[in-house]
Amino acid sequence: MQTGDIRAATERILKLRNYPRKQTYVLAALEDLQAHFGSLPEEAVVIVLQYFDQKFNVDNELSDLFHAHPDNPYAVKVCTGPLCCKAGSVEMISRLEATADITIKKSHCLGSCSQAPVAMVNQETVFNATTDRIVNQLHSIHLD
Repeated sequence: MQTGDIRAATERILKLRNYPRKQTYVLAALEDLQAHFGSLPEEAVVIVLQYFDQKFNVDNELSDLFHAHPDNPYAVKVCTGPLCCKAGSVEMISRLEATADITIKKSHCLGSCSQAPVAMVNQETVFNATTDRIVNQLHSIHLD
């Protein structure tokens, strides 16, 4: 998708949703754009941050929330934010490291707190994640 198309789609979504220009709506806007594009183009992030008059380090702060940059295709990320920790993500990480020969990246937030714990396997979100669900997702990748 070209930059002009990304800009037009982003501006259209922001206008349609009519988000109040408050910091508390930044995450919702980014989630909507990620759902629309399937990932989060950096151009869209810049437009959203300008719209809300916010400053974030796109490479560090937002790349853990949204996948603006491709990762290892078999990477596993597990959220260790407060709600996911309360839902058992830290214990799940320990079980995964003990049962599977994989590297787990701990993430500050994956943007779906209401469905904690949240993980990402091969760029696909696993809501209400469990050790078994993550291992099954990894096995299905290797079978494809």
